[in-house]
Amino acid sequence: MAILTKSITVMLSGILLIAGAVALPLAPVFGEGGARRDVVRHAAELARAENAAPSSLSQYATIMDVDGTVHRKGTKGDDWVEGVGAHIMVLVPNVETFKNVSTDSKNGGPWVMWADTPYAHLMIPIDSYPAP
Repeated sequence: MAILTKSITVMLSGILLIAGAVALPLAPVFGEGGARRDVVRHAAELARAENAAPSSLSQYATIMDVDGTVHRKGTKGDDWVEGVGAHIMVLVPNVETFKNVSTDSKNGGPWVMWADTPYAHLMIPIDSYPAP
C-alpha cells in the first residue's frame, strides 16, 4: 500500500510540474491580460480616430496621440499644416461661402483649409501662431 501511495504522489507531482512548466511561459506574455488588453485598446483608439473624418480622408491620415506619438503614418502628401495650435474648424454646406477668405495658414487669423475641395473648412485660431 505504501508503494502505491508513493507512486501516486510521484505521478501527481510530475503532472503538477509539467502543468506549471507549460503555464509559466504564458504569464510574461499575457500578464494579467495586459498585452491583449493593450492590443484591443490600441485598435479601438485607431478606429475612433478614423471615425472622426470621412473614410475617404481618414484612411490616408496620420493618427497620433495628443503627445505626438504616431500610431499610424499617413500618406496625405504635403498639405499638412504644422504649428496651428488650438483652433475651431467651421464646416458649411456650401463651400462657395469661403471663396473670398484667405487660404494662408500663416496670416494670423482665420483661413480656409483645403480650399476648392468638398472638404474645405474655415480654421479659426484661438492661440496666436508661432513666428514663421
